[in-house]
Amino acid sequence: MLNCLLIGIAYSYTIAIVTVRAPYRNLILSCTIESEMPGLQEVEGPMMMKLLMSWDIKAGREQSYSEFAVREFVPGLMRLGLQPTEVWYTIFGEGPQILAGGVTEDLETMRRILNSEEWRQLHAKLMTYVTGYQQKVVPASGRFQL
Repeated sequence: MLNCLLIGIAYSYTIAIVTVRAPYRNLILSCTIESEMPGLQEVEGPMMMKLLMSWDIKAGREQSYSEFAVREFVPGLMRLGLQPTEVWYTIFGEGPQILAGGVTEDLETMRRILNSEEWRQLHAKLMTYVTGYQQKVVPASGRFQL
């Protein structure tokens, strides 16, 4: 049996305690942000969109990556108008080491963010710490999405 505890890095996070009683190919701990996100309830009008991102942290860059994520990446996303919703860290098995998501109020806002110079700069800096980066934009469901 494995007991794990993951605590978030900003705002008010859920603390996930995971107990594993059988061999699993992957073990993922979650950290779901519960900060004020008025758009996460069902709303009328434009559909909320979600940016799904995944990557692996480069070997030997874990500490500097963590500092970048906390001090620059997450605050930068929020400044742009992308509200982070979750971060998943794979601690065992195959698959991306990090899965992250963030929402916008509508597709136009998501397009504006992803076409902005500030996003390009944040993304370029992230790429100095990670490999295997992938992203996709999907309608937000309010549930875990891959």
